[in-house]
Amino acid sequence: MQDINDILSKHFAGESNPQEEAVVSQWKEDHQEEYEILSMAWSETVDFSYKEYDSKAALNKIEARLQGEETTKGKVFQLNKFVRYAAAACAVLLVGMSAVWFLSGNNFVSVENDGNVAKQVNLPDGSTVWLAANSTLEYHKEFETNRAINLEGEAYFDVAKDPSHPFVISTEFGEVEVLGTAFNVDVNENSTEVFVERGKVAVRNDHDQVELTAGQESVVSESKVTAAQLSDDANVLSWKTGNFIFDETPLAEVVEELNGYYSDYISLENKSVSDVPFSGEFNQRPVKELIEIIVLTCGVEAEYGEDTIRLK
Repeated sequence: MQDINDILSKHFAGESNPQEEAVVSQWKEDHQEEYEILSMAWSETVDFSYKEYDSKAALNKIEARLQGEETTKGKVFQLNKFVRYAAAACAVLLVGMSAVWFLSGNNFVSVENDGNVAKQVNLPDGSTVWLAANSTLEYHKEFETNRAINLEGEAYFDVAKDPSHPFVISTEFGEVEVLGTAFNVDVNENSTEVFVERGKVAVRNDHDQVELTAGQESVVSESKVTAAQLSDDANVLSWKTGNFIFDETPLAEVVEELNGYYSDYISLENKSVSDVPFSGEFNQRPVKELIEIIVLTCGVEAEYGEDTIRLK
């Protein structure tokens, strides 16, 4: 079994998967005080206002914060090896960032979605955001006059029009600026992917800039911004809408798409059927109905557990 310290470090770094989050939730029930101390130490130690991260300094700071920490019940939480995993995970997370993003401090409000399904966030200017699972959003406290946002993960934005106050989203790889539109931003390990459902956005970084209109997409990496092109991904917004179109899609990709929307985590344990093609159009169908269709057409068996479905 994976070490709880590994899982906790990934949890606080925002890199845990649904199964690991379930482990953290269970551990938290039995170690509430320890979790609160760890959470406080992490938030005090991780300063995103620096371009480089000093893992050694962070480790020393966490150790100083945790050693001899007294809880409200008078118990003493003894330092465990979590702090070393935490510092290492944080270093990996931040090394190589090319711009200052996820600014810390009192000027930003942070919203984290650590659940398994999308979370709706209503911004002060009337804009609406659907924040994907395991994603984090920060917006300026004076948002009506300073529409600055920092994003890690994936989100869909429906932006209120306000020509005098541009709406700017900062990510690790570049910026997206709009005046009034609806679009999707997905920040992954190597790039930021932008898809426009309606309206127009400008996508840019230090290397280039491109304007996107409805139906177009672009990918921003450390080295370039791809030209605007029509998206051929029928499921680009499925994680938000629950509407899926599969056309001879490999089963492994089908499972990945479904996991973006449904709260039950689907695990494809029978790797021999990963490339089996699956077709169909489904609009917000109950997950068990979809699984039964997959069972009948793809030659797998389904085992249902608590918040988990295993395809064998």
